[in-house]
Amino acid sequence: HIAWREDKFVPHNPSPIVHENAVYLVSDSGIASCRELATGKLLWKQRLGDDHSASPFLAEFLSQIQRLS
Repeated sequence: HIAWREDKFVPHNPSPIVHENAVYLVSDSGIASCRELATGKLLWKQRLGDDHSASPFLAEFLSQIQRLS
């Protein structure tokens, strides 16, 4: 069963993470976004800068982005 599908701002390399009712993604082109887990509704997005290949991680319940140089 697929609840929702999205093609914009999704990663090909970095893994998404789920925390509470949200899924956090960082696209390969450097756009971080957060979507509602149940519906896929875009809650926010922000350009981080250059291309990314690192996955986001959770630390003390705050989403952190690890950037590889």
